[in-house]
Amino acid sequence: MKKLLLFSMMVFAISSCSEKEQSLDPVVDSAKLTAKDVTIENGVLRFASKEHLKNVTSEISNIKEMENWYSNPEFTSLLKRQKNISREEYDKIGETGEFRELSDVLTFRGEGDDKILGKIVESSGFSAVLNSKSYVIVADSAYHIGATKVTSIHIGEDFNKLSSFLKNRNIPGAHTVEIGRVSLNNARIQSDFRNTKGNRRIYASNEIISFGALGYVRDVYIEYLKKNWIGWSRTQAPYLSFTLTGSSAPFGGQQYTYQDGGSNIEVIGVSGQVSGFGAGEVYNFKAHMYCITEYETFDRDF
Repeated sequence: MKKLLLFSMMVFAISSCSEKEQSLDPVVDSAKLTAKDVTIENGVLRFASKEHLKNVTSEISNIKEMENWYSNPEFTSLLKRQKNISREEYDKIGETGEFRELSDVLTFRGEGDDKILGKIVESSGFSAVLNSKSYVIVADSAYHIGATKVTSIHIGEDFNKLSSFLKNRNIPGAHTVEIGRVSLNNARIQSDFRNTKGNRRIYASNEIISFGALGYVRDVYIEYLKKNWIGWSRTQAPYLSFTLTGSSAPFGGQQYTYQDGGSNIEVIGVSGQVSGFGAGEVYNFKAHMYCITEYETFDRDF
């Protein structure tokens, strides 16, 4: 009887310990994770899931110095590197077509005389979570964003594999997908607008960019461009602005105005909305453009 009682007590004790251990490790809802839950590995930010990444890019979207949102000396954001590119460097590329050390940051989009010199990752919210070489870790995989492709590899907790991937993204086991532009034919506004006068051009873009497993980013932006020997690049404008109004996320029925009173305009609007979101969220808002140039004024829906 005593042996039976002792055995029962041991089973109860083991069971109690197991319950305590389980209670110390609760299941985490990654959709509720925030910027405080971001970790860092080898200078690359790690997010628990695509939902976590989306939460953070939305959370930091209104920070004044977004390029410095993650205060760790091991991390330098791609956005910070982009902002440190000088006007002289842009002009030099426009004259020669040679990117040199900026080949992993800038690119030409378009063809022929319509080529525009711009950033590989235009969305400020998205570039703020990438490191200076365009790497990010989401769940158990590391990703690199290139000019036309996203390259990824499963790393789990294998930091030697991560280190190898950071040195050479084409290592065995890496997977590559093309970056695509998602059709806007369901939108109620046009996907782009351009107007050229002499050696100046207004260019506005409204597109959804697919980054494979990372999901989508919707870019809404306006540029004032100058003609270079090779293509076009951004230049100062007297005044540019967008007013965005929508009844669904991320605007929630409110109106937001983005403006620039004299410098070259940056990407504005729905930056950092990363993950596959529904058609209502993607399309259900309007954009209004107001521009003053040396030649004329534009005031229209876009």
